[in-house]
Amino acid sequence: MAALKNYFRVSKCSVFAVISAVLSLLNAVNGELIFSHLPQHVNLNKNSGEIKISEVPGVLSLLMGFTPNKDIEWNGLLDSDPFKRPAASVTFTVTAAADAIKPHSKAASFNTNVDIPFISVDQMINHIQRTFIGETPLIVDLTADRMLSDLKNVYPVVFEDLPTSFDEMLVRLHRSASILETSLNRTRKPDNLLLVELQTITELLNSLKSHAKLTNDRTPDVFNFEIKSLDRIESEYGVDSLQVKDAKKLLNKFFETVTEQFSELYNGNVVVSVITLLTADAALVRKSRSLMAAADPTQAPKKPNLNLAADYGYDFPVMFNIILWMMVVLGVTVFGISVCMWHMDPGRDSIIYRMTNTRMKKD
Repeated sequence: MAALKNYFRVSKCSVFAVISAVLSLLNAVNGELIFSHLPQHVNLNKNSGEIKISEVPGVLSLLMGFTPNKDIEWNGLLDSDPFKRPAASVTFTVTAAADAIKPHSKAASFNTNVDIPFISVDQMINHIQRTFIGETPLIVDLTADRMLSDLKNVYPVVFEDLPTSFDEMLVRLHRSASILETSLNRTRKPDNLLLVELQTITELLNSLKSHAKLTNDRTPDVFNFEIKSLDRIESEYGVDSLQVKDAKKLLNKFFETVTEQFSELYNGNVVVSVITLLTADAALVRKSRSLMAAADPTQAPKKPNLNLAADYGYDFPVMFNIILWMMVVLGVTVFGISVCMWHMDPGRDSIIYRMTNTRMKKD
């Protein structure tokens, strides 16, 4: 009996250990949504609960005055002025530990439930493009497979002097106006990646300042940046290393500076948000290409044969029903006309045959 009691005692301890490990993993998948700047006419409930990452794009769309594609359960949105719309939305996504980024000045912050491992602003971009047809809103989305070369093709005049390669951006780092005031080692690739990502955003802002007319039009603008090199620095040096602490200080200072610059660029009428995503499970993190990645012109890109279905837009069901029932109505109409013509009496039901018969009698 004593052995049996010891067995159950050990089993209970094992169960509690497993439950504690699972709970710690569940708590680890929490990040943070920080609004470093909000316009005065945008109101949020700072005491609301956590928000799902999957609902963040819808919340950003609502803040910009657009209706999201699905209902939002989060209750942090308050009534705002319906006649005022933010001129721009700026989003920074940092892949690292949940407490990595803590800007000193922030308008509001909320805990997040990382139910999906990435942020997409495609919903907001689609709303803007459908609403302002024929106009040129400024859309800068440097995440996933979108590169600086694509941005220069869309806005060749604005970003004419913007470097598009990793080596070219490294040269910019040696200038006095660069963000290279840090103790990170420029000879190590993880350190260089972080510095290049921050320098890229700085160069974008410098280009926009010289073309302020593009930011003062009636169309809202969207900026979406992804900073994923902090995760590589943590993997290279360790989470508690001096390099990681220095990188976090650099990011906090950088977000303070960038927030002020975007606020000045749009006269305070801009929403700036910083989102931290956990890296607990690397298999769940979306693989993305670096901002400085350059395509090889001598080699054609290989398209994997994944047998994937084609993407459909939100309006596909509407177009499908319109085309389907139009074909049904046309088919029934043609069938009815054909039946009537088949049973038609040429001598009584057709004026064409009557006129023809009259002419034959006269002849």
